[in-house]
Amino acid sequence: MKISRVLLMASWGYALLFLLIHFSGILPKVLSDDPTLLYVCHLFCVLIAIAGVYFSCRFFQFERVKRYITEKPNDDRLGRMQLFRTAIISAAVVSTSVLNMLAGTQTTFYCAIICLLGSFLCWPRNEAK
Repeated sequence: MKISRVLLMASWGYALLFLLIHFSGILPKVLSDDPTLLYVCHLFCVLIAIAGVYFSCRFFQFERVKRYITEKPNDDRLGRMQLFRTAIISAAVVSTSVLNMLAGTQTTFYCAIICLLGSFLCWPRNEAK
């Protein structure tokens, strides 16, 4: 569980760093010149935000994950699944933050904020057996 918590906090740190870089204006807006690239960036950002938050928040409700954990209940299996869940939301948080840094529009900013707020719901915890 400790590795999951470190991974989640590291993704928050990277996301905040990328958002600060965007708002400080250090890097120019790379994708703002081409409307097609901007559209694709928005599309990917929305899809990543929705899929990342949905799959990480509902992860333990999927039948295969339930069966895997209850088949041989031990902390190793639960920790492994918790790490996988944390990796999903961390990848969504970091990727939407990077897309926000590249595009710099309101859509990508809101997607990054949605992923950050969704990641608070996925805080790794120990479950009593």
